[in-house]
Amino acid sequence: MKLAVVAGWIARALVIILSLVNSRLLIDLVGVEGLAVQSILVSLTTWFTLLNFGIPQAVQNLISRCRAEGHNHELLKQTASSALVVIFVVLLPVVMLLGVAIRHFVLARYPGVATITVILFCVGLFIAGLSVLFNLVLYAEQRGHWPNLYPAVNSLFVTGSLIAFRFLAIYDINQILLILVIGNLLVAAIGALQAGVYRRWSLDRHILKEIWHHSRGFALFSFLAAGVLGIDYLVMSRVLAAHDIAVYNICQRVFMALFSVHAIILTSAWSSVSETLFAKQWELARKKIRSLLIIGGGMVIILGSFIMIFMENIADIVSHHVITLVPVSLTSLFVIYMLLRVWSDTYAMALLSFNETNLLNRYVPVQAIVSILAQIVLGKEYGSTGIMLGLILSFAVTSVWILPKAFYHTTRERACD
Repeated sequence: MKLAVVAGWIARALVIILSLVNSRLLIDLVGVEGLAVQSILVSLTTWFTLLNFGIPQAVQNLISRCRAEGHNHELLKQTASSALVVIFVVLLPVVMLLGVAIRHFVLARYPGVATITVILFCVGLFIAGLSVLFNLVLYAEQRGHWPNLYPAVNSLFVTGSLIAFRFLAIYDINQILLILVIGNLLVAAIGALQAGVYRRWSLDRHILKEIWHHSRGFALFSFLAAGVLGIDYLVMSRVLAAHDIAVYNICQRVFMALFSVHAIILTSAWSSVSETLFAKQWELARKKIRSLLIIGGGMVIILGSFIMIFMENIADIVSHHVITLVPVSLTSLFVIYMLLRVWSDTYAMALLSFNETNLLNRYVPVQAIVSILAQIVLGKEYGSTGIMLGLILSFAVTSVWILPKAFYHTTRERACD
């Protein structure tokens, strides 16, 4: 796990830098509106990832259980990857139709974007969502350093392509958006090779039944969570101007890049926590969760405060002097939001790694409703700051207290069994 975390931190540092460079290049090539379009489309990743039906997370836990019990998991891996091919073939027409709908309803304000571009972008997001399986197989096999490097590979490819476009004076937003599709395909291919999938075709009925039994909870949780985390740009596309979306996006890129460092730690720790829980080592599991909370919270407070101080300077440089003012209220709320996410996501990871999805699927609908309504109402009233307030409110009234209570109740209850 230590190698995976170190590799992830190095890669994430590179991704953070390249993300800001890419924002600057996008504004230079296609302006603030182009950055807004790219931000809206990328935000749809959460929704298209739903089409993997929770299979990657279920397979990761099943592999962890096999390792804890000393069983071979090769057939499980091949069956899961074969099932993804079936899903891709069946749902590809649906994804293409969704692309048409997104172009005409979500991106109605941006006539320069071609329908075929949006369709191809959506197909790329669909493939990226399916390829999560390859990453989680590697994590489950304690080879997490590889998937932690993939975002850096993607970012390097995108940055190199955008630099080439600027050198060649190519300013077509459609060609630029397709670069991101190619990046997703590249990373998916690398992940498939390193995970060792598709070595044989297998749709073992018993294994498929076992995968579906565990994946249903993850699929439902992902769908409900999308209503919390995947709605911000959809709301902004209807109520905010392109400039305001760009301000929000640059802040999000910087702050969430910091949060993603902790996400790497959580993803790398998932299989370790899972094996500990399946081995019934309850106190050790609680100790690991406490350590993750201390690391994540300390990182957000220290680095988040530093970012707040220099956020306007960063936005000014990244936007090439287009964005010179960033509300302090917005940056302050991002720090608060990240602290809530560190707390909630850590406990959610612990529960999900032990297949405890029922509780999450009971409270997340409430959180999703609060998130959607609060973002719409507060977004119209306070702009991008209102969007962030809506997100914070949804976490404060639900997951912040529900998840830790459930985790400690579960581990103490089982410890007494």
